[in-house]
Amino acid sequence: ILQRAKRVVPFKTANIVLLENETLRIARWQGYDIFGGEDTIANFLQPLYAFPLESKIIETGQPAVIHDTRQEAQWLSLEGMGWIRSQLIMPIVLQERVLGLLRLDGNMPGEFSADDVSRLKPLVNAAAIALERARLHQETMQQAQRVQQILDSSQDGILLLDSGFRVE
Repeated sequence: ILQRAKRVVPFKTANIVLLENETLRIARWQGYDIFGGEDTIANFLQPLYAFPLESKIIETGQPAVIHDTRQEAQWLSLEGMGWIRSQLIMPIVLQERVLGLLRLDGNMPGEFSADDVSRLKPLVNAAAIALERARLHQETMQQAQRVQQILDSSQDGILLLDSGFRVE
């Protein structure tokens, strides 16, 4: 996703964060090693209550273009990330549910525009479908493991019957 995003809209760094309850968790990132921020980003958890800009984007489901981070009242600069001067934030939405955010960073003011939002929209939509499929696959695998554990621990025999009550 990040590699394709870079072909559509050039950026210095980017990350994908996934929404888990009221926290954003970094899932993937690119480019932070150049700016010395990889240690900060690698294990970053972002509680929504402390970040009003991201909270608003998740609440509304609308993207945001921050032309100059130093002029944006809701922008919070993190340690080691003061070089970020512009940002584009795209919510990853599936059926009106925000799954996470795609964030592109620039080191100069004005690097992103509303046209960039339009160009990224199809990629973000595809990302939402891919994330949901991955979630459903993981859920299916967990359910299969639970069923297998039940079968493995059962001392009684289990018969599987089809709809005509015949042994399968």
